[in-house]
Amino acid sequence: QRGPKIVSYEVMIPEGFTARQVAARFAKQAHMDEDELLALVTRGAEEFSASYPYLKGAHNGSLEGFLFPATYVVKEGTTERAVIEMMLDKFDKEISGIDLGFAKSKNLTVRDVVIIASILEREAQVADEFPKVSSVLYNRMKIRMRLQICATVLYKLPPGTTVLKLSDLKNDDPYNTYSHDGLPVGPISNPGARAIEAAAHPASTKYLYYVLTGKDGSQTFTTDYAGFLEAKKVNRKVFGQ
Repeated sequence: QRGPKIVSYEVMIPEGFTARQVAARFAKQAHMDEDELLALVTRGAEEFSASYPYLKGAHNGSLEGFLFPATYVVKEGTTERAVIEMMLDKFDKEISGIDLGFAKSKNLTVRDVVIIASILEREAQVADEFPKVSSVLYNRMKIRMRLQICATVLYKLPPGTTVLKLSDLKNDDPYNTYSHDGLPVGPISNPGARAIEAAAHPASTKYLYYVLTGKDGSQTFTTDYAGFLEAKKVNRKVFGQ
């Protein structure tokens, strides 16, 4: 009846958190070493690649994209490495239930799907629009049009940056989809199941553009640049920019 007292911490990781945000939250809420967590999630991919082969060759050794968002119960004394393995195991479980056949038919890997899903988490505020945003990315890649995704540029700028300068769009960082063709070199957040599903199964559309036009986070999708410019006018009217 008396038994040992087991102390545990419940840590909720939201969809779209970055690896750094994940490390900070576990450090704060589960009283773990933030420096060690940061080292593992930003540079430790090779250490885990034997058990999780999709991490092999990760850009700069980052685990970004594969730290699955969920609520985790962490017992006191759990090592930082064990927490990372817990999250990677959760990713494995979730990805096993998603059909990647369509994405593979387009010559996309698991990592590519996760990169797309990570962009959806940062670009779309309404989860129901994930498949449409995903279709825009697929459609642009099909015609070899640069993705030009602001979220990929913001990922490498100081935390809290919300406004991009023209010089930011021109920098040569490999995450910058304005200055580089195709997908960025790695994920820009840690996506949840709905985003991964949409990344693997985009909607069937001809959309090439989307613009935030609703205060609820909804977007207007267009097939041509003229429609994009009209949607931008709506954006400025709604948000006063």
